[in-house]
Amino acid sequence: MCSYNWFSFRLTGFYPSQRYPEQLRIIRYWDDEQKREFMFLTNNFELSVLQIYTAIITYCLVAIVQHYMRLERSTYEVLQILSISLTDKTPLADLFAKTNFNNVNERNGSKEPYMLDLFENFKY
Repeated sequence: MCSYNWFSFRLTGFYPSQRYPEQLRIIRYWDDEQKREFMFLTNNFELSVLQIYTAIITYCLVAIVQHYMRLERSTYEVLQILSISLTDKTPLADLFAKTNFNNVNERNGSKEPYMLDLFENFKY
């Protein structure tokens, strides 16, 4: 059995409250199978808790695929390719090989590529 709840708060430190005065939301999720609590921080109060979990799960699955396929693309690029290929029956390896996503960071308005490497601390 899994359970979840959430609560809102504001940052109280002088500089943090100056830089982000809006409310934040912490979503707590208890997984009975793992006997473990997960906490997620967001500023989105409109999405339901289940939609937020779905987004986190999707991101993690894409990061795992990206890692195991040794893709030389950012997570943003992988998500973009998958989003335009949802009904495509092409195998993933072929899909990523044939898709040309050059200068994605420029189209995204970013000059510096930002890649979060979820596996940087793991040695395989």
